Amino acid sequence: MRITSQLRRVTEREQERAGTRPGYYLVKGDARHFISESVNPAALTRVADKVLSDRAGWDYWIDYLQGLDIHRNPHWSNVDQSDRFI
Repeated sequence: MRITSQLRRVTEREQERAGTRPGYYLVKGDARHFISESVNPAALTRVADKVLSDRAGWDYWIDYLQGLDIHRNPHWSNVDQSDRFI
């Protein structure tokens, strides 16, 4: 059972890196950084602390990945979801 949970965590991390794990992503420029699967202000704070700064800038928005379509392409909402975290 422990191996299964470790494999699940590895798979989730790979999905996050590939941008294929459903959930909310902080979008900064062309980069997307996984926040969480559901609205989680604490997770947003953790990601924002890593990604945003005076040097990198503070302009960002939050997008939602609904999953992959039938051709395995990511299906993004392309609507700013920031209000859900406030």
